[in-house]
Parts: sequence; C-alpha cells; structure tokens
Amino acid sequence: MPNIIEKIRRQKAIYWAPASNDGYGNKTFSAPIEIDCRFEDVTNVITDATGRERVSNSLAYVDRELETEGYLKKGRLTDLDSSDSDPREIDKAHEIVRFDELPDFRNRKVLLTAYM
Repeated sequence: MPNIIEKIRRQKAIYWAPASNDGYGNKTFSAPIEIDCRFEDVTNVITDATGRERVSNSLAYVDRELETEGYLKKGRLTDLDSSDSDPREIDKAHEIVRFDELPDFRNRKVLLTAYM
C-alpha cells in the first residue's frame, strides 16, 4: 500500500538549485529539473534560516531535499522556453525561503516541505 506522503504528490514542479556566486555578487542556478510535488496556496508566518519572520504565500510537499535560495515553479519542464535560464525572471517561480523534513510515525518516510 502506498504511503500517504507519496500519494499526495500528484503535481509537477520545476526546481532550480542554487549553484554558486559568479564572482560579481550574482547567483547562478543549476539546470532546471522536474519533480513530483503537491502545491498549496496558503499563507503562513515562518522563520527563515536567518531567524527572520517572513510571510510564506505557498508551500510544496516535494519528493526530494531542496535547498533554500533555490526556486520552484508549479508546472513541467516542457512549459519552459529555451530562453528561461534565470528563475528570478520567470513568472510564478518563487524562491524557497525555508525547507523542513518531518518523519512519519514509523520513521520510514519523510514529509519534505518547501516554503515560498
């Protein structure tokens, strides 16, 4: 029987991992990949990695560990144009400001949550 955590991830998202700094103070990103997830448009007050309180307008339950400062957009890779290389310039791509891991009661599966 599939785990409930796996069953809820019926949507797709595009993820850009933060790659490095280009030496001039600009971030670069890895090539986008498609992941399984479940998006929820909910407003939460969260504490980010620096300890600041922020308002999160959406979250995603994802199928792998993601990095803060990476970007996530609901959809498929085929939705992107070949010129879409910088997620900061793509409509509805959002920066991940917090990432949580919550194991299930048997500690067999982990609920991975990205806040944007």
